[in-house]
Amino acid sequence: MSNKDRNILRALEGILRAQETIRSGTSICVEAGLALLRGYHERLPLATARRLTELAPEVLAAIPHAISGWGTEEERRCLAASAASDAAMAQVRRAVDAYRERLGMATLEEGGGTWDERA
Repeated sequence: MSNKDRNILRALEGILRAQETIRSGTSICVEAGLALLRGYHERLPLATARRLTELAPEVLAAIPHAISGWGTEEERRCLAASAASDAAMAQVRRAVDAYRERLGMATLEEGGGTWDERA
């Protein structure tokens, strides 16, 4: 097990949890989820981040403004719809499962818990 792969898995699981938070729909959860999603995404190596094509770079770049005092509810709603879309979540879920398999762990479908649940 490489530390690099474990760190990538932690970041991917963090993105997935952030997407779930965004989907809760309450304003504060959407803002927090967007901030967390961007933070976890920034922890990924560039090659891994580029493979997450459903998380568009322009969406990620717009998050700081949208969650600031100058952002609007509509901006946050649009970013949330993209960042936590079915396609984006499915892509992240597949990436999480790929890294879990690489590390010899159960996939999400097999009932594997997140890294935090295992700690």
